[in-house]
Amino acid sequence: MEELPAKTETAPLTLAQWNNATVKSQHTTSYTYDATYKFLKTKSYYQKPGVLLTETSNYDSLGRVTSAINAKSETTDYTSTGTPATPAI
Repeated sequence: MEELPAKTETAPLTLAQWNNATVKSQHTTSYTYDATYKFLKTKSYYQKPGVLLTETSNYDSLGRVTSAINAKSETTDYTSTGTPATPAI
């Protein structure tokens, strides 16, 4: 699936930190989103200087989560069967 352009969020920084690209990147969290469903695809952030962590979610053609990879690179696979449930009235 396609991804939308990444969005970023930077923690409050001093002017000196903001102007230092390395320091700024280590205080910025980046997000990418699935282009079809607009769901979060990846989240990347620094745990500490030099330790970049990434969390990933994958979706099927119906927008259901098929797998998730946490920051420790542990994968959880999900299986969906049948059609989406219809809410009871």
